[in-house]
Amino acid sequence: LISITALKKLGLIYILSIIDLLTLVFVAIFFINSERLYRLRKIRERYRMLLINLSNQIVNIHDDQKLYQTVVNNISQITEFDKVAIIPFDPKSRKFDKSVSQGLSLSQIELNNLPNRSELIDSLLQNNHLQVSEDKQFQTFFERLSSIILISIGRNDSLFGILSIGTEKDISPLTGEDIELYESLGNQMAIAIENND
Repeated sequence: LISITALKKLGLIYILSIIDLLTLVFVAIFFINSERLYRLRKIRERYRMLLINLSNQIVNIHDDQKLYQTVVNNISQITEFDKVAIIPFDPKSRKFDKSVSQGLSLSQIELNNLPNRSELIDSLLQNNHLQVSEDKQFQTFFERLSSIILISIGRNDSLFGILSIGTEKDISPLTGEDIELYESLGNQMAIAIENND
């Protein structure tokens, strides 16, 4: 017969074996995720550099439509975002003009008739960007544009347009550095638009 002490030792060995196995599983998961995170970080670093270069180039584009198309094409080609739009805005009439987009089809009339349009414009003038999770008030805009973030194209209390960026893919969240880069791009576009007038 097996003694109670022997059974306790077997139980302890069994528990230690399970702990060892779980430790190995957690270590494997950590290495797999850290490799994935490393690759994602490298991809983000690469596209950040490309966006910085784009930001520096756009002040030399002297046609608004060419500017919009260049920015939309570059963002959709070099980043993980496949739904990109620039919606020009006329500050005098406070209406949206015909958009330039990739991966979306947008109607100028539809955008001008969306609810809370004026509040969205005011909010973008104050904050430079809006993210989908921040305010349910603008949910219709985010849904219609398939957007996760709206970036103001403006400066000096004038809005010249909105840069909408989105995707249906599963991507890592935008960091503060990413948002600052897109805000800088929006500011550079505003400078280019002012210079084109």
